[in-house]
Amino acid sequence: MFDIGWTEMVVIAVIAIIVIGPKDLPVVLRTVGAWARKARALVREFQGGVDEILRESEVDTLRREIDAAKRAATFDQAGETPNPPAEPPRMIGRADTSPGAGETGAANDDQPKT
Repeated sequence: MFDIGWTEMVVIAVIAIIVIGPKDLPVVLRTVGAWARKARALVREFQGGVDEILRESEVDTLRREIDAAKRAATFDQAGETPNPPAEPPRMIGRADTSPGAGETGAANDDQPKT
């Protein structure tokens, strides 16, 4: 991370023992560890915010491209008149069961009306 080797760590530990003293060293190490955890958490939060902003900007860019493609697809090549909407697909082999859908409506005339 900081590119500190074992020799540098030993020198720092010896200086810490001399300056701080062996009695207070565990308290100082705990405090430094807590600060390091807080610093890592802040860096993680900041990086997450930056990643979210980048994701949102990419999503906005993609959304604009999709909208532009939709607009281009609804107009002909000259860009003057819109293309007619496509018909919905028809179901093959399915009879229309709505009342009055028969050819003459004779089947519906036999039934009593309520």
